[in-house]
Amino acid sequence: MQFPHSDHPANRFPQQIELLLYCGRSEAVARDRLRAAARAVTAWPEALQTAERHKMLPLLGKRLRAGCRDLLPAEILRQLSAFEQQGMVRSHYLMRQLIELLRLFESHGIAAIPFKGPALAVMVYGEVNLRQSVDLDILVPASEISKAKDLLLGQGFALKSSLTPQQEAAVLRRQYHLAFFRPADRCLVELHWDIAPQYFSFPFDAMRLWQRAEKIKLDGVEILTPPPEDLLLLLCVHGTKHLWNRLVWICDVAMMIRNVQQLDLGKAVARAAELRSTRMLLLGLSLANKLFDAELPEPIGQRIRSDTAVQSLTRQVREQFIRQSQTVESLLARNLFHLKSRERWSDRLRYCALFATAAGTSEWALLNLPPHLSFLYSLLRPARLIRVYLAELWALKMAGRW
Repeated sequence: MQFPHSDHPANRFPQQIELLLYCGRSEAVARDRLRAAARAVTAWPEALQTAERHKMLPLLGKRLRAGCRDLLPAEILRQLSAFEQQGMVRSHYLMRQLIELLRLFESHGIAAIPFKGPALAVMVYGEVNLRQSVDLDILVPASEISKAKDLLLGQGFALKSSLTPQQEAAVLRRQYHLAFFRPADRCLVELHWDIAPQYFSFPFDAMRLWQRAEKIKLDGVEILTPPPEDLLLLLCVHGTKHLWNRLVWICDVAMMIRNVQQLDLGKAVARAAELRSTRMLLLGLSLANKLFDAELPEPIGQRIRSDTAVQSLTRQVREQFIRQSQTVESLLARNLFHLKSRERWSDRLRYCALFATAAGTSEWALLNLPPHLSFLYSLLRPARLIRVYLAELWALKMAGRW
């Protein structure tokens, strides 16, 4: 499959992005192109910063040192070596912390399944230090959240955001995770009971995941993990939720397709159809194909080509990497992207209705209402959103983009 590239300057990836794209392709196929991309780099510090921003610095370092060592300045080689050592120490530390937390939960009768982080690195990349982990994501049954929270607090963690009991209840009702941070070792844990906020309308049945969970070995210890098809879908939903603005999320999908032999893409598409998330899966597969040259079966390729929304969203994501935009997309742009990623109008309407009333930290920061008036936050949210949208539209008009 031809790697996407156009001679028109407006369609070219910046040097730093192109370097990362070749790092995520098959090593045997991409070696010569990676060397050519490395020769073209004129600002190595910026290239490393870009790799760090996209959480691909470990993979970049391995590929460059393996095939392009003679092309790199001595200082860059030194920086890559130092980062590799630091990253290896941190990755193994997070892996051990994950295993300890899983054992802790198990000893208290809590079934827990990690996804992303060290478990994903081992399963998809083959080495825990090849994927840069920022936090530990652990999925537990919703009925066990309170017990799991208390166990984390007992291990020196604290909720990352201070919440009143009423606010915490609202998060549990409408959101999908609680974030915990331990200052002693700067360890961040996200405790999930779902994969996306309620308004995202992703009808994921966590209990069915436990019934299908498989075992893998992490540092010699058996842990539960989602089956490959479920994991692929979870990665695509997560990427869509965040507008695929980090290359590592697309690289994860490409590496899954390339390296996880048990993965059945036909079964993954069927699973996505059950969960009304086919377009999000197809978008992830399309990006993995277009940017990292992941090979797809022809029937799936045909479905991608025939879905104009998937084609449009793929171009939109690709263009953000061409622009190398570091700005956070506007709220309106995020909402439109999410709506376009859904194939059913009923899910789009549900998204709009729930998003408009899903009061959260932004509303709580505006007013400090007593508990018996907390229902007013849901009335405050639509007014705040309208103000935000009007401000964003005005900014677009002033910039000549609307």
